[in-house]
Amino acid sequence: MSSDGAGTDTGDLPKYTSPEDPVAPASKKEYSDSEESVDWQDVDEGEHIESILADHNVGCDDKDIQSSSLQVMVDANAPLVKGRKKNFYQLAQEKFERELRQNTHRVHLLLLLAHALRLNRQCNNDLVKGYILSLLPNHLSACPQDTASLSRLLGWFTDMADGLVKGQPSAAELGCPQLSSVQLLVSLLRLLECRARLVLVLDPSPYKKTVPRKRPPPPSSSKDNSKKGKRRKESQVKETALGEDVTLEEDGEPPKKRKCRQRLCTNSGDATSLSVAQGKPMKQKSTSLSLSKKLKSKLGNSVQPNKEASVQSRTTLQGKVPLEESKGNFYDGTTSWVEVYSEKVPRKWITLHLPSNSVGQAHLAELACPKPLIYVVALDNRGCVRDVTPCYAANWCTRERKEQISEDWWNRVLGVFSPPQSETEVEDEAINALLLSRPLPLKTQHFRGHPLYVLKSQLLKYEALYPAYCEILGYCEGEPVFSRSCVYTLHCREQWLKEGKVVQKGEAPYKEVKTMSVRKRRSAGPESEKKVELFGKWQTEDYIPPPVENGRVPRNEFGNIEVFKPSMVPRGGCHLRIAGIQKVLRSLNIDYASAVVGWEFKGCYSYPVIEGVVIAEEHRKLAMDAWREKQHILIKDKEERRIKLILDRWVKLVKGIFILERVKRRFSTGNN
Repeated sequence: MSSDGAGTDTGDLPKYTSPEDPVAPASKKEYSDSEESVDWQDVDEGEHIESILADHNVGCDDKDIQSSSLQVMVDANAPLVKGRKKNFYQLAQEKFERELRQNTHRVHLLLLLAHALRLNRQCNNDLVKGYILSLLPNHLSACPQDTASLSRLLGWFTDMADGLVKGQPSAAELGCPQLSSVQLLVSLLRLLECRARLVLVLDPSPYKKTVPRKRPPPPSSSKDNSKKGKRRKESQVKETALGEDVTLEEDGEPPKKRKCRQRLCTNSGDATSLSVAQGKPMKQKSTSLSLSKKLKSKLGNSVQPNKEASVQSRTTLQGKVPLEESKGNFYDGTTSWVEVYSEKVPRKWITLHLPSNSVGQAHLAELACPKPLIYVVALDNRGCVRDVTPCYAANWCTRERKEQISEDWWNRVLGVFSPPQSETEVEDEAINALLLSRPLPLKTQHFRGHPLYVLKSQLLKYEALYPAYCEILGYCEGEPVFSRSCVYTLHCREQWLKEGKVVQKGEAPYKEVKTMSVRKRRSAGPESEKKVELFGKWQTEDYIPPPVENGRVPRNEFGNIEVFKPSMVPRGGCHLRIAGIQKVLRSLNIDYASAVVGWEFKGCYSYPVIEGVVIAEEHRKLAMDAWREKQHILIKDKEERRIKLILDRWVKLVKGIFILERVKRRFSTGNN
């Protein structure tokens, strides 16, 4: 943008007008009206600019500068500075949107969990169990306990899957929608008195803001780009007889080579098929695949995990209804499977994957699942729910775990449906052993926040490894890898006192850190760089406060006593958490000290949280009796005030009635 005269950058100088400017009289009049005390004069722009440049020691040899006009070029499309802070309204809007996404994610997850509990209760339907028992052969009526017996049972069920789904009782007879093939398998195993769990993949709405990544265009010449654009415009989309959209090239022939991904699709009626997860699918095969043999081979070779977008076009190879058009249960064989507990040593949960007809191969569940394994829950016949995501998500420690909502909130939700403590501990040990058996991450960024391993360079400010020479579990890009169990949180002396601990005498600090942030250190200067001594828990001992002597309670320099933990109450004293007892103690002339139980932070400042008082134990009975007597008096006075208020209102009501009757008698007429 260029301008003559008006675009001149004059700094912080008063505005001036030019005699040659046609707008000068109006602007001069405007300023003279608003600021009558300021005397304005007309000056020459060229001389004024030269005087400004001379004051700043800038040469005026250039003819362009010496001219009476100055041009300033400003890029209107220049990007904003990255370091610019957001205003209050932008921060408030982002906070609102973030909380909205999180709450939506939580509610959606709770609804999916409630639906999963409903599907699990349907598996315990006695009518369904009786229907399956009427078709079960005698040699399979025993409870399977090993992989071989489970394989035989799964083989029979796979062969009879279509007949079982179609021949089951109607929804009116069951009182609920008809069961899917996975639910029927769970009912069969529970009929045989096996500990069987229904495993479902919950897929709630994401709570993180997703920003689409823009991929840079491939390097090519302008001629090639123009040719590609013409081909795209001239390409035609024709609908095939199978109901698929196949994009044809300019000459009417399909493309020679297309990279495509295949995955399994199973509807509610257990019509398992192999579909192409691609916008331009492959040519459909005419022969159908066998559920027990060919699908298993396909899973082992060509099936890749597809966790991104939903499929735009899906065609089943057996000519049945696709998954998206099926009614009732929206979980299929790829997003639900079965777990059976084996009582034989080693005792563990065995996975039964129906689409691949596999037993004990948990990794096939992730390969065939089209959704990301972020929440995988297992439900048993008692209604207990268990999060088994680490057992099936191969990258749970580095990726899926970070996609979950707050771990504390999710654990509180599942705590309502948790199994007995003994079973939980055994399964936790098995999951931990499974995670430890997996290989180490290959990149250093994957160790950040890892629950099992840590790099020394990624330790936080108040973290350290103990002992100093820990066992090295491996190396990643030349840096040693340590166990997360060797990481301890360090605190200063004041913070340990809040935990009821005190640093032992003669202990050297395990680590020293700078107190202030980088910005404050730069503004304060190098002289203010004070370091804080940090200590570990192994360098502390329990804090023993000074005792109460002669009825006097020990205090700090602020006149209070710190009782962050129950063990910090001094010997010979007691902590009374009673509001308003201070007046009673002052009336009885009993020494007390206000108890500081914590700190709260508001407006960038910390305030002590005072709860109750600490007095001598010998004065406890006297103080409590006086407080009860005072409470009794307060209750009696409150009751008297209430009764007096009721009587006053009745008196007011009766007087109002008398006044109304007197007015009626005095001013009433014959007609009214």
